[in-house]
Order: sequence, then C-alpha cells, then structure tokens
Amino acid sequence: MTSATSASRFQHGPAEAWAGAEASSTSAWTSDADLPDYVAQRRRGRRILAIWIAAVLLLAVLIGALAWGAGVGQWSNTPAVIGLDQASAERLVNEAGLVPSVRTAPNDTAPAGTVYEAVPGPSSRVRKGSTVTLAVSTGRPRVPVVPPGTAVPDAERMLRDAGLAPREDDADYASHPTAPRGTVIGTSPAAGTSLPVSSPVTLVLSSGPPTPRRQRDPGESLAELLQQQLERALRGDGPGPPPRGSGG
Repeated sequence: MTSATSASRFQHGPAEAWAGAEASSTSAWTSDADLPDYVAQRRRGRRILAIWIAAVLLLAVLIGALAWGAGVGQWSNTPAVIGLDQASAERLVNEAGLVPSVRTAPNDTAPAGTVYEAVPGPSSRVRKGSTVTLAVSTGRPRVPVVPPGTAVPDAERMLRDAGLAPREDDADYASHPTAPRGTVIGTSPAAGTSLPVSSPVTLVLSSGPPTPRRQRDPGESLAELLQQQLERALRGDGPGPPPRGSGG
C-alpha cells in the first residue's frame, strides 16, 4: 500500500509540478486586483525597487557627464604667440576661449607691433575665460621731446615712460630767453635719438635769460680808436701816418 502510494506520487508528481509552474506563469500576467493582497504588495514593492535602481543609475550617469564637462570642457591651453603681430596674437587667444589684455613697452630686439612676452606662457593650462597678458613692443626707445620750461620731475617721468633713465646727478645748464631758471629746456642726447632700453639721458636746465651785452655808441668807439692811435704815435710804438706820395 505504501509502495503503491509512492509510485502513484512519482507518476503524478511531474504533472502536478508543471501545472503549478503554469499557474505561476499565468499569475505573473494577471493584474494586481486578481491576486491576493500580499502577492500584489510584493509585486508593487519589486516595481518600486526597480524604479529606484534605474533612477540612481541615471543620476550617476548625469553626475559623471557633468564632472567630465567640468574637468575637460572648462579648461584650455594658452597658445604660442611670441613673435606674432598683435592682431594675430589676440585672435589666437580668443579662439582658445581666453581673454587677451595688451600692454605696450619698448624693447631692444622685438620689432615694433610684435609680441615679445605672454603671461601665462605658452601651453599653460588655464580655465576658459582667463586673461592672457600680451606685451607688445614699441621698438627701441627714443628720447622724447621735452617742451622748454618743463619742471624737472615731469621731464624725468617722460623719460622713464619712454624706457630711458634720467641722469639726476649730472645736468647741463644753458640760457633761455623764456624758460625760468632751473626748468628743463632740452636733453642730451637730443630728442628723437634712438637708444637701448634704460640708457641714461642728461637733462639740460635753464640758467635764465641771457645777460644783455652793452651796446657801444658808434661815435664813442671811433673817438676811442683815434685816441688810442694818437697815443701810440706819440710813444713811437705804433704805426704813424702814411708818408706822402707813397701811393694810394
């Protein structure tokens, strides 16, 4: 009896298992309303968990994309602009997403209008929108024109602005009809002279208007001359009157 029962279970067990699996598969496609409450709650919990996992993954992808953009898209390398003319250098800086700032200064070797220095230097990694300072050459400095009557501090500032060095320990003086005494009336070397950067330049200062020379009366001068000739003739140390009939 026991063996018969076991055999019967063995024969009918696979069929019952198949029927159970089919019923489970069918229940997976049934609506939550057709299922017991505990089964419906379990199914809804799984769905919520899946939604949360998908949201976390999407958030991670978004954060990664933003981090990549912040790490790569917001940086740039400064271009090589040394030796270029000002317009070309500014164009390259703008194309790199940077802002050019130009200052001019004399330079002994760089031709006028070309870039001889850039800060930051070439191939520097900086944030986009950063400022790149371009030093543009104005050529070798020239002695500026100092108007007569200019005060010494103002003239010295003009020389320094031109890239030259005023000589404060040595000054030349010359008279000038209008410039007050002690003011600048010129330079040595003269204005317009091309010199190396920081070359010394001497200031020429006014000694005041020239002293007027006393004008002699022409009649007085002739009388003095005749008196001197007469005195020499009387002493015998001067030429006497020409002899008669000597010609002329």
